[in-house]
Amino acid sequence: MNDQGCNLLNKYENRQVVINYYEEDGIIDREGFFFDSIHIHGGQFRFIKDAQVIYSLPLAETIMKLSGFSNHYSLGEGEQRVEIYFP
Repeated sequence: MNDQGCNLLNKYENRQVVINYYEEDGIIDREGFFFDSIHIHGGQFRFIKDAQVIYSLPLAETIMKLSGFSNHYSLGEGEQRVEIYFP
């Protein structure tokens, strides 16, 4: 896991997030919600709202900031990946 990437995501608080799941070049699922903070625990990113875990994502070996949009990140590489955007 990339510690620098984890630190990039930990800085976001009291925001909205959009999570896009991709296979090959097509989006297969999308989630969007508001959260208070992000915690890393048990091999997962945990999105917290009102002191409750509202969504979890498995940690990826590779976390990259994407160009083109600010606050846009990719977890994983290749055909199966998750992209996270903080509007």
